[in-house]
Amino acid sequence: MKELLRIENLRLYFDTEEGTVKALEDVNLSVKEGEIVGVVGETGSGKSITAMSILKLIPSPPARMLSGKIWFDGQEISSFDEEKMREIRGKKIAMIFQEPMTSLNPTFTVGEQLCDVLMTHEKIEKKQAIEKIIEVFKLVRMQDPVALLDKYPHQLSGGMRQRVMIAMALLCNPKLLIADEATTALDVTIQAQILGLIKRMNEQLKLSVLLITHNFGIVAQICDKVAVMYAGYVVEIADIKEVFARPRHPYTRGLLSAIPPIDRKVERLRIIEGSVPNLIEPPSGCRFHPRCERFVPGVCDVEAPKLAGDEHMVACFNPYNGGGSR
Repeated sequence: MKELLRIENLRLYFDTEEGTVKALEDVNLSVKEGEIVGVVGETGSGKSITAMSILKLIPSPPARMLSGKIWFDGQEISSFDEEKMREIRGKKIAMIFQEPMTSLNPTFTVGEQLCDVLMTHEKIEKKQAIEKIIEVFKLVRMQDPVALLDKYPHQLSGGMRQRVMIAMALLCNPKLLIADEATTALDVTIQAQILGLIKRMNEQLKLSVLLITHNFGIVAQICDKVAVMYAGYVVEIADIKEVFARPRHPYTRGLLSAIPPIDRKVERLRIIEGSVPNLIEPPSGCRFHPRCERFVPGVCDVEAPKLAGDEHMVACFNPYNGGGSR
């Protein structure tokens, strides 16, 4: 499969009153055409910042991109100015944001908001835009799509709002969909429907997806590949089956070990000792070393390991060589 998105050595800092937040360090990631890639990690690991950096949605200042390049469909979009980025956003790369409850403007109807997106990017008349919107509503299985056009966001349930956001993302036939915690705040039944919808769009439209989540269960359901992030670094990348069967980074293994097993009862779940570091003053060397059970003094606390490997990449001086997480 052809590579659609590639992030190379992305380093991004934030200047704050408390000090400089070292948010991303040498992030490397890729998405192929028709592939669903999950990005997993604790809150504050850099998942959303990475996603928003792709579309240049982070204000500068306070953000500073110190190094790195972002390639999309053969073009280096990290060098694009705002005018060129507006041609990319929504049309070629669409994004579903974390909170469906607040992503829609409460003062406009659903139809008005979607018409605005379509007329801006496709330069078509309102009548044509409405026809296209109804067609996409049917695609995402919205009931009574014509009546939905005149409804305001507060008249819709959380699941319906999220479907509207997905419909908005699909309006201009993008090549890449970035779904940032797309199922947050939704109950389990609706969550399953939304994930099924994203998977169906991937299969029917050959849509590439970058799925941001903290939930390995979601990743297991629909992703082809997973990238694990910790404190601004990508620490492991592999095929989803490979990661579950043979996690190599101690952090990945710790996350998987914390998932309750379905085949037996346990009195106490395993935890990763310690807490996520302060990124204003992160630990020296590998940022995970204060919490790591495979810490090597004089090595892990001196230099940050590089992401290395072929099909299964890991950033660790003392990784596991195989075997399950339990």
